[in-house]
Amino acid sequence: MNLLQQTPLFQELTRDIVLQTEQRVRLDFVLRQLEHKFGPLPEDLTTTLQEITDLSTLDRLGLALLDAADLETFKEQLSPRNMLRHTPLFQELTQDIVLEAMQRDKVQTLLRQLERKFGPLPEDITTALQASTDLGTLDRLGLALLDAPDLDAFRQQLPPA
Repeated sequence: MNLLQQTPLFQELTRDIVLQTEQRVRLDFVLRQLEHKFGPLPEDLTTTLQEITDLSTLDRLGLALLDAADLETFKEQLSPRNMLRHTPLFQELTQDIVLEAMQRDKVQTLLRQLERKFGPLPEDITTALQASTDLGTLDRLGLALLDAPDLDAFRQQLPPA
């Protein structure tokens, strides 16, 4: 490897070229498969596909092609809603939302079960459960609830504040 190839700029440009080549190859492959399966493609579909630069999206569309019974079914995968749902950024942004929803649901379920088993709950238990964010801890508390003979026994299972 010569000195030029070792420079960060050269390596960055090389990565860009490799990425563009991979994108072009995957796009061409999907286009050829679509044409083979459905015949000549409408120009608007070809244009839409050529605008996709994300490799994972092209991979997903390649897989969707396998299940598509017709071109219209495949085109549904290109709707803005579907495209957005499958982007890495969307997945990253919604991951926290999904985890928070799971946490809230587990806490609410635990609170309902505790009230049913032991009656009205003291504020310290409600507060401690609502502060619990670890899903594994909430699962463990759900099992502890089943074995707890009374509220004090359950309280001992709560994580320290």
